[in-house]
Amino acid sequence: MAGRIVREVLLVLGVTLALAYLVTVLVYAGSAGDDLAHVLLQVAPRFMAGFFGVAFVVFAVLVTVSALALRRRARRVRVWTQLAAAVVAALVNTLVITGLASATGGSGGMDGLVLTLALTGSVFFLVTGVVAVLVVQLLIMKRAPEPLEVA
Repeated sequence: MAGRIVREVLLVLGVTLALAYLVTVLVYAGSAGDDLAHVLLQVAPRFMAGFFGVAFVVFAVLVTVSALALRRRARRVRVWTQLAAAVVAALVNTLVITGLASATGGSGGMDGLVLTLALTGSVFFLVTGVVAVLVVQLLIMKRAPEPLEVA
C-alpha cells in the first residue's frame, strides 16, 4: 500500500514538473529570439522557479496529504481532490507572488506586469497539474483487471 502511495505522489509531481518545463520551453522558444540552449538552461528554469515554484510546493504538500488520507477511497475521490489541490495551489501562487511584489515594493510601479506574470505562471501550472493528475490517475496508475476464473 505504501509503495502505491509513494509511486502515485512521485508520478503526479514528476509529470507535472516535466509538463510544466515542456510548456514553458515551447512558449519561450517560440516567442523569444534567443537560442534554444538559452531557453532550455536559463529562461525556463528561472521562470518556473520564480513564477510557479510556490504553486509546486503547495501542490506537493496537498497531493501528499490527500494520497495518504484518501488511500482507501475510490479513485474518483482522489482525482477530484488532487484536481482541487491544483486549483488551490494556482490561487495561492498568484496571491503570494503579487503580495510579495506589492509588500516589498520590488515591482517598481510594474504591478500589472508582476500580476500578469504571476497569472501566466499559475495558468501554466494549473493546466500541467490537471493534465498530470488525469494522466497518472486514469492511465498510469490504473489497476490491472482481475483474471477471469474458468469454472
